[in-house]
Amino acid sequence: MKARVCPQCGAILKEDAWETLNETADGGFIIDVYPAFICSNKQCEFVERIGEYP
Repeated sequence: MKARVCPQCGAILKEDAWETLNETADGGFIIDVYPAFICSNKQCEFVERIGEYP
């Protein structure tokens, strides 16, 4: 299997999960968790979502 490379810094991308947190108008929160390729370079912060799910 060929390793994926980060387009921003050239480090290896690892398959993991990522989440986003959004506050709603009424003060609640929506947490969106999804599979993603994440750059192994901690300073880069590149994240690429894997596929789209409803």
